[in-house]
Amino acid sequence: MAGPLPDQHVEVLSKLLRSDQLVLFVGAGVSRQAPAADGSDAKMPLWLDLAKSVAQTSGEKLENYDNNILDLFDAVAANSSRGDLEEAVRDAIPQHRFKPSSVHERIASLPWHQITTTNYDDLLARALNETNAIDEDKKYEWLSREPGARPKLIHLHGSLATLHTLTGTDYADWQGRNLRGYSYLEHVALNKTILFAGYSFSDPHLKSILHWIQKATEGRFKRHFAWMWGINPEQIRLFDHRKITALPIGADDEWLAAFDQLSAGPGRTAGKKPSDPILPYLTPEPAAAPHKKASPRAAAQGPSADSAIINGYKLFFYRTKMQKSLKWLSRETGIDGQVINRLEQVKTTVAAGPGCFKSASRSDLAKIEHALDSIGKLEFGQSDDFLATYQMYYEVNKKPVRSSSGTIPLDFVPDTKAVVFDFGGTLTRSTSRLSTWEKMWDAVDYTTTEAGEYHRQFLRKNITHQEWCDLTAEKLRERGFSRDHLAEVTKTIKPVPGLNATIRQLHDQGTALFIVSGSIRQIISAVLGETFSLFSEVKANEVTFDRNGIIRGIRGTKFDFEGKAEFLRRVIADLNCQPMEVLFVGNSLNDIWASQSGARTLCVNPADVDYPNTLIWTDFIKEMKDLREILSHADRTGLA
Repeated sequence: MAGPLPDQHVEVLSKLLRSDQLVLFVGAGVSRQAPAADGSDAKMPLWLDLAKSVAQTSGEKLENYDNNILDLFDAVAANSSRGDLEEAVRDAIPQHRFKPSSVHERIASLPWHQITTTNYDDLLARALNETNAIDEDKKYEWLSREPGARPKLIHLHGSLATLHTLTGTDYADWQGRNLRGYSYLEHVALNKTILFAGYSFSDPHLKSILHWIQKATEGRFKRHFAWMWGINPEQIRLFDHRKITALPIGADDEWLAAFDQLSAGPGRTAGKKPSDPILPYLTPEPAAAPHKKASPRAAAQGPSADSAIINGYKLFFYRTKMQKSLKWLSRETGIDGQVINRLEQVKTTVAAGPGCFKSASRSDLAKIEHALDSIGKLEFGQSDDFLATYQMYYEVNKKPVRSSSGTIPLDFVPDTKAVVFDFGGTLTRSTSRLSTWEKMWDAVDYTTTEAGEYHRQFLRKNITHQEWCDLTAEKLRERGFSRDHLAEVTKTIKPVPGLNATIRQLHDQGTALFIVSGSIRQIISAVLGETFSLFSEVKANEVTFDRNGIIRGIRGTKFDFEGKAEFLRRVIADLNCQPMEVLFVGNSLNDIWASQSGARTLCVNPADVDYPNTLIWTDFIKEMKDLREILSHADRTGLA
């Protein structure tokens, strides 16, 4: 039979497959192809079959929930138990009674960048001979292993052994419960191309994935693909609006035929006629004619609905990091080299904003991002537009005339007009492994597990920062936390050697000084003593007490975690300086957002952070014994 896919479609996907850009997402329609081990006509269940089986086992009726499968699963978990629901699902998916199909085997033979499935069964794992599939959030770290040891398969919603995403509640909380899984999904949505295969239009798995992908790629030009069971023209148009090119699969044997086409490449499918129609939205764009000399001037115009502002810092950074020339990028994209060169020119003399950069068509943006494997990263309007690493790299390496493609390290220090410090672990050293926050809980005999529960809820965005503070204050008040307890906690926190001399020298040379911290203001004041007055502003949480000296509440700072970048942007604006002229000094995970302000960032005595990552930390001091060691990073006219 003729293959179900148009040649142009096969050509696009084949190229992506060969260049390690294609990620396969597998749905229940592929599992449906598995033959029964006993030779019978039995079939693996689709979603509706699964729901009916679970309803029957659990004594529920699907129609009582308007045939909403996720509502049914919620009801079974509530009326019986989560364990009963999981057992019913395992009974309904008898994976041991089926063998991987020829479709599974063909999938296993192709060079996908990654295979991801929302199926719970192990058919793909068996076809791939994969014994270490990722099926829960903590296992995503396995993706950092060497290529030969990296898992080939990801069960996005769990396997029969780990059924973590089943109910409507599970899907609603999926991002918060699967932070690494969401990061993976965001990465492939922006940086790779996804092919969905084996899904139907009504599949709740697909709807959930599309929600997160659309969230990750909002405002970005990115197209993915889908082979959909029984999809009609109206649904195809809807998917097209969602930037997904969907093609119909109308018979079971077409699944294997489609993967065979992809394996063979375009134009090699028996029975294919050149006159076979091609869907209009798959018609390739006409080859771009070389830009004329007028094009560079056009690139300098402001953005329109069909154009985008290109971040020249990032464009230069990604191109030269890949060690690619302007000539190479021009050849890959069909865009004149002069145009690309103009896009890399940044007006460093104007205030940080869109006026620094040039515009290009969204089509050209998409071509450049694809060529540089930086999809979703080059358009202006993102939190890291003025990251110090990008700016410093540009200042050091971007010259009017370049004799080679080599680059030199970031080995200069801009004039430093302000230094913004974290407090705990940066300006202090502790006599305990506990954080200041944990010490307050410990002072009234709570465990670190109890102390960390609200932190986890905050990180999942289940509560706000102030709600976290309010709940903490309520728990501490129940145990009588007092001024005396706070004083005892303060005694365990000592200033880092060289603190007073360093702060005095920075202050005397005219550097503005700030503290932005998730610690407690009273503790900061007590530890710093007279040095406290040398800081222009100190932003931290503040504990209030009633007339009996018992904790009344905690006024939370809005400048912790992501808020640190907001505070730094305010400092930059108030001083009317360039982002690189502000230095942030920190050490821990809640400091990693500081880089998004564009300020330079220095990691000292790192605590569980990726300190060599130059997109987060401009530089680091792995073992800082004395605060005076930072002075070489905070130079003002050679005074260090």
